[in-house]
Amino acid sequence: MFLAHRWAYRDSRGDIPDGLELDHLCRHPACVRPDHLDPVTHAENVRRGRAGINSAVKTHCPAGHAFDEANTRVRNGKRECRACGRIRGNAYYARKKEARAA
Repeated sequence: MFLAHRWAYRDSRGDIPDGLELDHLCRHPACVRPDHLDPVTHAENVRRGRAGINSAVKTHCPAGHAFDEANTRVRNGKRECRACGRIRGNAYYARKKEARAA
């Protein structure tokens, strides 16, 4: 079994070289046009893609807290919600306290 774009590429251009994956040049993952597919390394595929761009435009964390200056910290190049961090930290310490009491 093959994914449709991989089958289309193999049918028209031959095998996908070992260690490479197909990059959709048109940026439409459902596209099966062989002329829109380019075999590249995974690193190159990620560089060409939209990795991180979608996250950069988000204004709120998944829990609904605003990504503003007061509530956002950047660690290792990633934004983190301070409010969610406090909630996780409080839950962690509550579990530890409960475990010590037991």
